[in-house]
Amino acid sequence: MDKLDKYVLSNCQKIHGKYIIITGATGSIGFETARFLMLLGGDIGITYRNKEKALAVKDKLEKEFGKAVDIYPLDLTDINQVRSFPHMIDKNVDFLFNVAGTYHLPKKIIDDKYEITFLSDFLSVSILNRLFLEKYPNITIVNTGSVSMYYSKVDFDDIMGINVKNKTVRYGRDKRLLALDTLNLKERCPNNRIVLCHPGVSATSLFASSKGGFNKAFNALIFPLMKVIFMSPKKASLSIVMGAFLSLKNDELVAPRGFLHSWGYPKAIKFRKSLSRSLERKRLKEIYDKLL
Repeated sequence: MDKLDKYVLSNCQKIHGKYIIITGATGSIGFETARFLMLLGGDIGITYRNKEKALAVKDKLEKEFGKAVDIYPLDLTDINQVRSFPHMIDKNVDFLFNVAGTYHLPKKIIDDKYEITFLSDFLSVSILNRLFLEKYPNITIVNTGSVSMYYSKVDFDDIMGINVKNKTVRYGRDKRLLALDTLNLKERCPNNRIVLCHPGVSATSLFASSKGGFNKAFNALIFPLMKVIFMSPKKASLSIVMGAFLSLKNDELVAPRGFLHSWGYPKAIKFRKSLSRSLERKRLKEIYDKLL
C-alpha cells in the first residue's frame, strides 16, 4: 500500500455495499479511479469499448480485491447505445463516475449529425446523467472536466465546433459545455450530489497517436517529458475520487491544489465567475432539447 492508497483511506468514507458505474476505467485515470473505489469497499461496474482490455482490467482488480467486477459495453460515440445503457444494469446504482472521454481527435461527424468530440465529451455524458437520475433518484454523479474548460469559449451558432480547426480548442469547448451543463443539472436536481471535478494535467493514454491524437513524434519526444513533469494517472485520479466525498459548497468543484490547479492533492475550489455567472448556461439550457 503506497502513500496515495493511504491518503484515500484516510480522507474518504468506506462505501461497502455501494454499487458504482465508472466509464473509461480500462486505462489510465479511469482505472485508478476504479481501483481506489474498490479499495474503499465499493462494488463496481466498468464500461468498455474494447472487451479484451475490459477483461484484463476485470481480472486484475478481481485478483487484488477478491470480488467480482462487472463489465458493460458502452461507446460514447454511439448515441443509441448511450440511451439504452442504463437498461442493461439490473442493480441499484449509487454512484456514476463519468471519466471516459476523447482528446485531440480528428474532426469526424457521427450519424451525419454529431461531431465526435462533442458527442463523447459532452452530449453523451449529459444524456447518461439524465437517464441515471431518472432511474436512480438518489444517485451521486461525478463529472470529469478539464483545466481547458476555463480558457475556452462556446459559439452557440456552431455549438459542435464544426468550424473550429484546432483539435485542442474543440476539446476545451466541449469540456466547458459539460461544466455548464453540470451547473444546470445541479440547479435542476438540488437534492442530488452532482459534482464537477478535473484531474489537472497528467500524461495519459488520451495523448496516444494510436487513438488519433498527437503524432508519433510528439509521443516519442514530448510524452516522456510529460510523464516526468506532470502527475501520474494515479495521483490525477484523486480529484475524481474525492468528488464523491469532499465537503463542498454549491459553488465549488474539486481540483488539484497546485499552480493553476494543474497538479497536487485535491481540494475544493470555487467555480470561476466565467462559468458560474455565465450567460452561456442560460443559452445552453434554452437550446438543449434541440441537440437531441
